[in-house]
Amino acid sequence: MWPSPAVALATAYHLLLIARQNVAQEDLPTVSSLSQTTSQPPLAKPTAMVMPTADQPVVVNPVAPAPTQPAVRRLLPTKPHPTRPDDAEPWEITCPSYCVCLKRWHYYLETKVRHLRCEFWSTGSTYPEEYPGTTESARIKVHGMDTLPSSVFHGISTAEVIILEIVQNPDITHIPKDAFKTFRALGYLDLSENNLKEIQPSLFVGVKFLDKLYLQGNSINKLYPNSFRGLGRLDTLNLEGALDMNLPDRLFEPLEWLEYLNLANNPKMTSLPSDTFSHQWNLQSLLLQFSGVTNPEEELFKPLNNLRHLEIDEGQLNSWDPDVLLSIESLKTLEVHWTPGNSTLHVWDAAVHYKGKWHFDVCPEDPCINDGICFVGEHRQQCECPTPRAGSTCQSLHPGLLFLIVVVILAILVGVAIPIYRVATRKKPEPPPPKPKPIILEPESEEEDDFMQSKPDEDPEM
Repeated sequence: MWPSPAVALATAYHLLLIARQNVAQEDLPTVSSLSQTTSQPPLAKPTAMVMPTADQPVVVNPVAPAPTQPAVRRLLPTKPHPTRPDDAEPWEITCPSYCVCLKRWHYYLETKVRHLRCEFWSTGSTYPEEYPGTTESARIKVHGMDTLPSSVFHGISTAEVIILEIVQNPDITHIPKDAFKTFRALGYLDLSENNLKEIQPSLFVGVKFLDKLYLQGNSINKLYPNSFRGLGRLDTLNLEGALDMNLPDRLFEPLEWLEYLNLANNPKMTSLPSDTFSHQWNLQSLLLQFSGVTNPEEELFKPLNNLRHLEIDEGQLNSWDPDVLLSIESLKTLEVHWTPGNSTLHVWDAAVHYKGKWHFDVCPEDPCINDGICFVGEHRQQCECPTPRAGSTCQSLHPGLLFLIVVVILAILVGVAIPIYRVATRKKPEPPPPKPKPIILEPESEEEDDFMQSKPDEDPEM
């Protein structure tokens, strides 16, 4: 069996390294012993020392310089190619001391740093060493800063980064307006569990390919109608436990492709403007449990033509007008949270509002008779009737059965009536005409009678 291309390529690379070492060794001077390679130059002749006198100065003959040792060509150390992705990086790639660098194979010949996990303390105006330029995702924890300067990304090729996580930084309260302007390929941005107070207008302009934005766990008290401007491709937005305010009008207007929105656990968000979801035609999941929204308007959810999943808490379920929930015609599942971490998922079609209370999956009262079985469907109680019963409470016979009985009776009547009709309308046959009596000719005389008897029969052919 032939080896795979990857194995053949790695084998060829190692053979090339071995050949390089052999050629370099042939260029080195061959020496047989250590004395020849470390031969000492001959000793200089001793010079005569003459004691100086008052009339004669001291004269010293110069010593001949020692001959220089010829330079020996040395082979530079070569580093073998790593055989596993978790081996050391190539010498041209360095990882900051405070980071963990995760690599990925690149054409089976080299590894490139693709993912960073870094945590460090800010030192004022100086920031850590630069990151590898091949970084595609970075998870950075920065302590001791109240803002996020652009210099914290020094060395990262921001045009290549697709995942950026700046999380768990309780000292960061705001982010400069142009912090993410150079992240042109960014698709995933996590700013959760910081202490952000404000989302500046047009903060995300420039990251036009951003799909997912996570802001949960902050303390945002300033939002503007254009805070999310430029996020036309965003499909996921998480604001759970991040808001200390009510939402401004038309905040989500730029997010026409939003599919998942989490506004849960925001008790200071007490109301939602009537146009909050006016442009969320593609929204499929909405989370509102344990928020302060207690009496939404009936028109709030009507634009959500594709909403499939809604999560609310028990208090909201009992306090909201039933028509608010019934206005969501596309809803499939409703998840009710009783306490944090304790919830029940219901099929929305099997929910009925009866005597001021919602009931799920069971009939509050059994209206069915004649052995009918009650179930909830289309938000009302219905009865499954045994054959041949029918009606809203199985009180009558099935109309199909009645029709069948009528058809059978009519068929019997028709079957009986047709023979009777035929008999009644049948004509009596006319009697056959009377058979004519033969005519007997009596001879007038005896001579004529003798003549007729004596005459021979004539041949008919003649």
